[in-house]
Amino acid sequence: MTNHKYLIAASATTIAWAIVFPPVMAAGQTQCPADRLRACNVVWTTPSRDAFGSMPLGNGDVGLNLWIEGDGDLLFYIGKTDAWDENCRLLKLGRIRVTLDPNPFRKGMPFRQELRLEAGEVVIHAGKLRCNAGPERRGKRPRRREARL
Repeated sequence: MTNHKYLIAASATTIAWAIVFPPVMAAGQTQCPADRLRACNVVWTTPSRDAFGSMPLGNGDVGLNLWIEGDGDLLFYIGKTDAWDENCRLLKLGRIRVTLDPNPFRKGMPFRQELRLEAGEVVIHAGKLRCNAGPERRGKRPRRREARL
């Protein structure tokens, strides 16, 4: 190979290393991919007005669009990857509205909704309530929580 071809090969290798390995932090340590992904989590501190403020969840076959409206109702659309109509549009199969009494999502209560990309789940904090929505992980049992009086 000529020097020109070596230069091109070296440049391509340098670019590939820069993409594959995370950037070096100011402290001289590299940031792990999980930390970089965690920094991209979506966080909302107010409920949504409608479905345009929904957060996506899914497992590659069944999908949900989940949101909490200002009145405190939790809503979600359900979709499936093979639910096509005659016009080749992917359809939502249903819309579910959940109303809780007493309502932990009512106005004036602290609210936080986070889409955790690494886990593929939505975590909602409202007042003292915390709920998770996401796909079930194989081989892991849900944790039991005990209330202490």
